Amino acid sequence: MSTGAGLNGAASQWYQWFILLIPAALGISSGAQQIFAKQGVELFSILKTWWGICYWTSRAIAPMAAYAIWYIFQNPPKHSILAATLCGFGAEAVVRAKFYWGSEKSSDGKSTDILKGIFDFVEWWQDLALKKANVQLGVIKNRWMNRLVPPETNFNTLCQRAKAQAASLDDDQREAVIKQVETIHQNFLKEGGEDLPSQDKLDYCRTLGFGLLKIVGQPGVKLLFSKG
Repeated sequence: MSTGAGLNGAASQWYQWFILLIPAALGISSGAQQIFAKQGVELFSILKTWWGICYWTSRAIAPMAAYAIWYIFQNPPKHSILAATLCGFGAEAVVRAKFYWGSEKSSDGKSTDILKGIFDFVEWWQDLALKKANVQLGVIKNRWMNRLVPPETNFNTLCQRAKAQAASLDDDQREAVIKQVETIHQNFLKEGGEDLPSQDKLDYCRTLGFGLLKIVGQPGVKLLFSKG
């Protein structure tokens, strides 16, 4: 009998840990959506940095805590997949809720309500984490771009290659890529074109790469800069 009780206790303990993955996954999904809203295609690049990972995983804390509190107050304690799911969505709703803190008058004499909530802290933490992550990401991108665009790269050839390879993209991305290439190429010609020093021409190549990085991400830039 004691052996069976031990096995049941162990199974219950494991089940508790696994069920916490449900609210955690919902919180992480919301965090990913928030990062994508600010970073776009660089979502997965941000998650290569420690600050990006810290912010992303921290979004799982609130829904997991909500479920843990709900579980503790059950008599007797009993796990529920439905409750875990509702805690995942409910915690996000609580995080985004704002409460009245007072009012202030603007310069034109109008009174404006001041609303604050947990999401204000989340926004502060998100801005801090993403700023730190972008610094780390900048170092990573510089190293990657230096390998992708060696010193002997010809800027005119690179522009032609990018526009040709853009044909494989969807309409919106193709138009954005061609516009970006033409804008930077026009600036290149205004500054002197092929008469520019070698380092300046190399800087234009890498400027083009960074500009396209925001549109199509690293795999897209590799495609656009490839020789086909």
